[in-house]
Amino acid sequence: EPVYEEGHIRFLVFGDNRTDYVKATEIVAAAKGKLIELYGAYFDQYINFSFNVGDILTNGNELSQYQTEYFEPIAELSPYIPFMVSIGNHEDESPYYYQYMKYEDFAGPEGESYYAFQVGRILVIALNSNSQWRNDAQIDWLQSTLDAAESDDNIDWVFAFCHHPPLSSVWTPGNNAYVSDRIIPVLTESPKASFLVNGHSHSYERGALTNDPLRLVLIGGSGGPLDRWSKNEYINYPEHHRAFDHYHWALFDVDIESGICTVQTFSQGHPDYPMVNVKIDSFTHKLYPSAPPQKPAGISHPDSIILPVKLEASAYNGAEPILSSQIQISDSPEFHSYQDCH
Repeated sequence: EPVYEEGHIRFLVFGDNRTDYVKATEIVAAAKGKLIELYGAYFDQYINFSFNVGDILTNGNELSQYQTEYFEPIAELSPYIPFMVSIGNHEDESPYYYQYMKYEDFAGPEGESYYAFQVGRILVIALNSNSQWRNDAQIDWLQSTLDAAESDDNIDWVFAFCHHPPLSSVWTPGNNAYVSDRIIPVLTESPKASFLVNGHSHSYERGALTNDPLRLVLIGGSGGPLDRWSKNEYINYPEHHRAFDHYHWALFDVDIESGICTVQTFSQGHPDYPMVNVKIDSFTHKLYPSAPPQKPAGISHPDSIILPVKLEASAYNGAEPILSSQIQISDSPEFHSYQDCH
């Protein structure tokens, strides 16, 4: 049994590896290679677990696919690292899925369809966003689980996972109202709820709510056919700071003492531009955020101007580098523009 490094909790995230088991195997092998590069041959002493946000196979009712599309592709890592899953729609709530994914020791009140477990000072909540479970009972359980975590001095962080995203810029049909309208409002009420991680859209997207520090991360490119910008009707949502139509996986590293989670995302590219473990994104999220920057003062222009005109404001003054900005152009009519600067 691994003796994990003290002071850090690290985990990998994959999603939507279904169908193309050759590509899924390649991505897991790439992840193993990066772990050896970062931590050496005994990388299992530095990684606590791996999480998959669902769609681990094409059809959950096809028994043979559990071996060919899931167990064989993850075999490079599964002997060393525990693998957890939040069920996707392609699993189809099949009895086969629940025979293989056994979570009864920490199941919710309706069984293993959703569950929670604790690793060190973080609580992991695996929700079920499939249509059969978009009910009040799961929301009530989520609320009570977060309430218990809030009063538990042994928990600092809460990471929530479910298959469907509230928003996907790359593939808007993936947007899910149960997640956006029911799950997110409960998470935002909890000061310890720091991340909501999803898949479903076969892309990488991450950002944050515009009025709440909850981080949104979409990891859906671990093998299944990619959703490409060029083939979809996309929307560039202001909540998203990065979006790539790449194959990928991610490494989360929680530094318990400093209260900082660092996320690194590694790309295998796409069919037009293959890559091997190229870091396409890296960001940090602080448990104890710095003070907000000073509100800037606008510099007014005369009533009569000649276009184009350069809008100016006071200099940025904050403890952290500027990440995003909201620009108000006028009061009457009120007009705003939200811009990611990170």
